[in-house]
Formats: sequence, C-alpha cells, structure tokens
Amino acid sequence: NAAVRDELLTADLAVLPCVIAADGERDGIPIFLCEAMALGVPVVTTPVSGIPELVRDGDTGFLAAAGESSALAAALERALRDRAGTAAIAERGRAAVHRELDVDRLAALLVAEIER
Repeated sequence: NAAVRDELLTADLAVLPCVIAADGERDGIPIFLCEAMALGVPVVTTPVSGIPELVRDGDTGFLAAAGESSALAAALERALRDRAGTAAIAERGRAAVHRELDVDRLAALLVAEIER
C-alpha cells in the first residue's frame, strides 16, 4: 500500500480504463480510483458500472468511452493540456471521495437503515 501511495503522489494522472469483459464481469468502483482521488491525483477512466457515481467527466475526473482507444487518448490530452483546470478537477475529486466515501457517515447510514 505504501508503494502504491508513493507512486500516486508523484503521478500526473491515475489512469484506469475499465471494460466489461466478454462474460459480463466488470469493476464496481475500483479502489484504485478512490485512493488516487483521495490523494488529489486526477483520474482518467471509463464510465463502466458504478464509476460515474464518483467520477463525473470534467467535474471530479475524466471519462472516456470504454474500449475506444481514441477516446482514451482524447481524455488524456484534455487532462494534460490544461494543468490548472485539471488541478481544480482533482481537488473536486478529492473532496468528493472524502465526502461521499466517509466511513463514519456511511456507517451511520447503515446503522440507521438497520434500525429502521
């Protein structure tokens, strides 16, 4: 975990182009994206499964159509072209992870649901 954290802290971008496998298998919301965003690293990924719940294109990260290398290249270009804009997107992504995936808040919601 420390090695991954150290690498992320030196990265310009965290890139994880997810796809839906031939058998239908897919990622939910990959922990790698959550970790990168929590550290303030801008992410580039694809809108597969639950990913768009956390990564919103141009708001909290960058999305490219799954399986389309030209779309991925375009998203990478957008992210690398405007460093100031990408830094703002990364900060919104960091804030979103800390807000939406806060363990204490989620545990309280779960307890409230169980007690309902």
